[in-house]
Amino acid sequence: MKRFLISTLISLAASSTAFSMTQQVRTGTLPNGLTYYIMRNQEPKGQADFFLAQRTGSVQEKENERGLAHFLEHMAFNGSEHFPGNSLITYLESIGVKFGADLNAYTSTDETVYNISRVPTVRQSSLDSCLLILRDWSSALCLNDSDIDAERGVIEGEWRHRSAASNRILEKILPQIYPGSIYGKRMPIGLMSVVKNFKPETLRGYYRRWHRPENQAVIVVGDFNPDIMEAKVKQMFSPLKAGNAKGGKAMLPKVPDNKKMIVAIGSDPEQGHNMLQLHFKHKAPELTGEDYWRRKVGESLLGSMLAERMDSLEQTADCPWQSLGVGFTNFLLSRGEHSFVMRGIVKKGREKDAFSAWYAEVLRALDHGFTPEELEMAKTEYMGELTKQRRNKKDSNTAYSRRWVRHFLDRGPLLSIDAELDSLQAVIDGMTPEYCTELLASIADRNGSGRNMVVVGMRPENSQPLTADIFNKALNTVNDMDLKPYSVKAVSGPILEQEPLRGNIVKYDTVANLGCRLYTLSNGVKVYAKKTDYKPGQFYLIGKGPGGLSQNYTPEIAGELKMINDVSPLFCYGDYTQSRLRRRLAGKDLAVKTDIDNTSESVQLSAGPNDREDAFRVLYLKLTAAQPDAANFAIWQGSTAERLAGQGSNPVQVMGDSIHLNVYNRHPLGRKESAAMVRSLNLDTIANVYRDRFSDFSDFTFYATGDFEWKELEELMERYVSSLPAYGRMETPKDIGYRYTPGRKDIDFNMPMETPTAISYSFLSGHADYDIKNYLTALIAGDIIESRLLKDLREDKGWTYSIMGHCSVNPDLNGTDAPSFLWPLYIKTAPEHAQEVKAAVESVYSLMAKEAPSAEEVDKVREYLIKNFREGLTENGFWLSALQKYNDYGLDFANDYVAALNSITPEDVRSFTEKAAKANRTRLTLTPR
Repeated sequence: MKRFLISTLISLAASSTAFSMTQQVRTGTLPNGLTYYIMRNQEPKGQADFFLAQRTGSVQEKENERGLAHFLEHMAFNGSEHFPGNSLITYLESIGVKFGADLNAYTSTDETVYNISRVPTVRQSSLDSCLLILRDWSSALCLNDSDIDAERGVIEGEWRHRSAASNRILEKILPQIYPGSIYGKRMPIGLMSVVKNFKPETLRGYYRRWHRPENQAVIVVGDFNPDIMEAKVKQMFSPLKAGNAKGGKAMLPKVPDNKKMIVAIGSDPEQGHNMLQLHFKHKAPELTGEDYWRRKVGESLLGSMLAERMDSLEQTADCPWQSLGVGFTNFLLSRGEHSFVMRGIVKKGREKDAFSAWYAEVLRALDHGFTPEELEMAKTEYMGELTKQRRNKKDSNTAYSRRWVRHFLDRGPLLSIDAELDSLQAVIDGMTPEYCTELLASIADRNGSGRNMVVVGMRPENSQPLTADIFNKALNTVNDMDLKPYSVKAVSGPILEQEPLRGNIVKYDTVANLGCRLYTLSNGVKVYAKKTDYKPGQFYLIGKGPGGLSQNYTPEIAGELKMINDVSPLFCYGDYTQSRLRRRLAGKDLAVKTDIDNTSESVQLSAGPNDREDAFRVLYLKLTAAQPDAANFAIWQGSTAERLAGQGSNPVQVMGDSIHLNVYNRHPLGRKESAAMVRSLNLDTIANVYRDRFSDFSDFTFYATGDFEWKELEELMERYVSSLPAYGRMETPKDIGYRYTPGRKDIDFNMPMETPTAISYSFLSGHADYDIKNYLTALIAGDIIESRLLKDLREDKGWTYSIMGHCSVNPDLNGTDAPSFLWPLYIKTAPEHAQEVKAAVESVYSLMAKEAPSAEEVDKVREYLIKNFREGLTENGFWLSALQKYNDYGLDFANDYVAALNSITPEDVRSFTEKAAKANRTRLTLTPR
């Protein structure tokens, strides 16, 4: 069950700890109408973020401009007054700001946002240049005819890339969802008939009309002097001219109320399963201060309580849906309307049943309200999530920048300086069942009219007819039901029926170069522990042992092994079913997860300061008391098989299946999951393998990082880790033949497609030493090849929108085999360019195998990697990985990374590429039939 709480929680968590931070946010409006936000922040140190937000999007387009708001976003990277051509990207990448990762933009129906993130602040000139880029984006794009014409193919490539069945269906039914509103005719990608043929002056006219200071906000957050930054913003942006009669301030278009329920159902040949949404549409309330936060908290609690009711229904065998999401969000494409929505995957032919059940629960809540017990559980869960979000909150420049972007676009309140966390606690404490019921009544009518209700359905083509009349009859039927009050029983009791027999620490060492301790426990388990103060209260633990699925592998049970990580969360653990354990842990700031791959088994834990012992109890429970839950498994098995059965008509899924099959030399464990695989699973086999993998911890090593006290950690290790069973089993991964396909292989195939697209995939593999220098050389080589292909196929030819690729070294593919590199590349293009793209990929490898890349190309990637590394040094996740690499491979990434990176030469990259180009190669090309 998914609850749409996260965005609200992040906002509240960040704001509740940022009450004092608002004092450091300088906001103002220039005489020309431009808004600015300036904030000094030192997380991370030595970096800054620059954002330009606009209250404009595709709803501002005229009919002959459909797609131009998005087209204009692309042109922001293709030449401006002070950064002609591609010099903007070239300059930013020279200082470690990577296009795509740190430099990007998006366009929606009613907002456009540009960002330059993680900019080094060591040079004032870098800050000045980024402000100049924002200024150019706001009012000084070149928009040359030749650049516009060159970008048309890229936009068409993005349209092709995003033309999934769900998007095609949505575009067809939008006019039904938004009758009488421009939102029904303004998907941001636009019409390709317009994109291919508009006159350049039309785009320039749109730009002049809407890219005005009164629609814009400049947001700058980072490690700088805010006085200087504010003065520079005023100096640089004050001369911009405000709008006139032909343009000016953008307003959100209206979305009329609907007096009766809207039903919009669409289908597509490539839609593999049934999706259903039930919206209760309502205007975004204009509230300030405490009223705003009361509403936000109330929405989260209301969504949580209804989600909990739906979750109990989802545990029944005849439930007509799976993966239901419940909560408050924007109404589809319109920022000015909100929606309380229930949406999920629905079993074949069960849309009416799902709708009836969802609507009945809304009416039940309207008729009888919520119980104090439900509300208390929701509050507990809410505060637990809030605490977790606060602890793991992103203090980064990017997180703060996006928060101020939302403030500008959504016009929500900034919390006052006098607010304190206990003020928010008072709002939560003051919530009553009656308030939540009244909130629901304000958006959902009990009179059965269907007012402002919207049903959206997406189905495979040739499904049985599904009409508005079917849903209207179901609406009337549910309205006439005599619905009984909802009752719920709290789950309580100890996590462990009996505390484990305590072990002890038998040896203690220090690892000086990593600044950590190394413990040996009485059961033979080793524990690396590094105490940090990067994130107060944050604590991570990973335990890992060698062996994995290779110890149990036979071809006959390949399906069970493949799906073990999907099925194990469905187990009972001790006396707790999956659902009861979740409810027992509601509000706890902890997470525990197990994982088994081909060569190892592991457990991961995270916990806040107040819930660490319970987290260790859950860890012990999941590792020692797993039992199959046949009823829960049967529900999952049926719904999952039905979902997978429809994927054969989806070209992307078919290509993915083919890639897995052919890259791993048709090994049974290399195949992707299928409906047939899921239907044939034996639950007892899965449970037996799981229990075997976690039956002996003699060869396990644990790694702990974060904010903890040594005495506390030692106590928890002795009680819950040294007590894990250990009988002397020491394993190494077995050879099960799980290797990349040898030799050179080409496979071309085709299938019917709604949007004709060619997908070209190349996979290189072969032996490669696993050391820090080789690891980094692979990253650099992969990045340069991808950049060269982007320039050739996107910037110069306009044949594709994006290229997905990387190069890495894998030390643990099969048994005790030598390490190997893998180098995949995935490119979508128009069918007529399929063979040319294949040749271009071959050519770019061949060229770099013969001629070393330039020093500038290598330095650009090196700068980016060093920046990422320095950030990682203050992240607990980095140290978890560093400790594991040190123990498993003897590699000291923390201390040797920079020296290894600086030692890499262009010739090293050429030599690596030469060996790779001569190694194993599997190529697949999918074209339309």
